[in-house]
Amino acid sequence: MTNSSNTCPNCESVNSPEANFCLNCGQKRKLRILSVWSIISDFFSSIFNYDSKIFTTLRGVFIPGFLTNQFLTNKRVSYFPPARTFIFLMFIFFAMLFKESGQLTLQSSTNENDDVVITGGGDDSIYDLMEQGYVELRYDKLISKLRYEFNNQIELSEKKIKVLEKSQSEKVKSVLKSSPESLKEQIQQLKESIVKLDEIEKDLNIDRTKTTNIKLVSTKTYDINIFDISNMPINQLIEKYEVSGFFETLLMNQALRLNKNATAFRDFTVKNLPWAILLEVLLISMIGKLFYIRTKRKYVEHFVFFLNLRSMVFVTGIIAILLPLSYGYWFWSILAVFIWLFSFISMLKVYRQSIFITLIKNIGLVIIDTVILFLSIILVVIASSLLFGNI
Repeated sequence: MTNSSNTCPNCESVNSPEANFCLNCGQKRKLRILSVWSIISDFFSSIFNYDSKIFTTLRGVFIPGFLTNQFLTNKRVSYFPPARTFIFLMFIFFAMLFKESGQLTLQSSTNENDDVVITGGGDDSIYDLMEQGYVELRYDKLISKLRYEFNNQIELSEKKIKVLEKSQSEKVKSVLKSSPESLKEQIQQLKESIVKLDEIEKDLNIDRTKTTNIKLVSTKTYDINIFDISNMPINQLIEKYEVSGFFETLLMNQALRLNKNATAFRDFTVKNLPWAILLEVLLISMIGKLFYIRTKRKYVEHFVFFLNLRSMVFVTGIIAILLPLSYGYWFWSILAVFIWLFSFISMLKVYRQSIFITLIKNIGLVIIDTVILFLSIILVVIASSLLFGNI
């Protein structure tokens, strides 16, 4: 009969009486009833303990080739898996990058009661024209609204004057809380305000004929009015400017959608950049396998190597963002040299080839990786432009 005290309560495996841990799942044999304090202390101990997975992994990130060699020699229990480390650090890096870049975002409001700020111009790009058309439209609406309200107040005041002139009752005057003289003075002020609005509208010289050229897959160029883009739904714009054909309509739909929400599209694209990094790692790992095809290493080994290398880049980027420095050319140059030296030494320690051969392969991989990253970013931008507003 099996002694229940020798049975693991977690996996029900039978262990020897001398074992302190279950040989099957690793759980402690002798467990006590947990208290709130023990749970809290275990939490902080698992995070801030110098020997915890967090610290051992972060220490290993800055040792060239260390985490890759540990993983490939099956010494894995003390470290986070490469993919998990990569995704976690990439999430932290881009979250901090988004926060920093968010401070550079042009602030615009769609609230009609907000103030309108016009900044310096430049060439009449689609975004400049859109911003100008949007601001002019806002002013036009504001002037029309004020003129409408002023005329309503004038009409109401004239009605009050007629009532006051016909009635001699003090009660009526107390209810209206005004006299014909004060109302006439108010009407005069309102008329002067309307005149000022007319002068402002004249000074603004709003150009409702300004257009922008949009050329898609066909040879046809569409001259679209900026006020139409700001003021009309996309389906009406497509119908008005006679856009035909499936792909032509699809591309015009997205082009107008991007132009209407340029800032939102930029933010949407930036948030998709992690996909470019992931695609770049997958592709450069294939190139790495080709570079070391004679070593007969599996693709996953190269993938782990480049995951760990990117994890180091993310940690370096996080530190750079946190440092209170005004980054100049010298800083980025030193950072680039450090990352290159780290990758070179990592290749030496993982692939164990001569310095000369490793140097040649490292330079080749750096050049190819730069091209792959550039193409991956372009692909993500194109995909973002097609998906923007549709998901």
